[in-house]
Amino acid sequence: GSCFDGMGTHYFKDLSSTDSSMTWVAENLLPVVVMFDNEGDFNAIFFASTVVQQGLFGPNNWEPVPLPNGQMCGNFCDEDCTFSDTSIWSTMHFYFNDPEAMKCVAEDSSITAGDCTDLSLLGMGMTQCCPTYVA
Repeated sequence: GSCFDGMGTHYFKDLSSTDSSMTWVAENLLPVVVMFDNEGDFNAIFFASTVVQQGLFGPNNWEPVPLPNGQMCGNFCDEDCTFSDTSIWSTMHFYFNDPEAMKCVAEDSSITAGDCTDLSLLGMGMTQCCPTYVA
């Protein structure tokens, strides 16, 4: 999956698949996504829900805004990403290390600047990196 500064490289598991392939059926996706730093150490997790968890009066500890499929697919580094059984995702992140210290392009990383796309123009304020060994 994608690497985002502050989070790390995302790893997803499709529970109906016996290998690492995705069916792109939301109900098959393990709702806990793990993220690793450049050395392969556990860095963070997020919970994914196809039910909007944010409320009228606040996000209820979830990320402030639900993600449409296009933004959720940004976590996968896979042009085939699409979900036919949902159109929206709520996510809740937990960090176990200093997010400021996690940089996708670093001396201890195999990710280069050429693997990354600046998403700040889309209002996301971050960089998405899709390492060539993942895509």
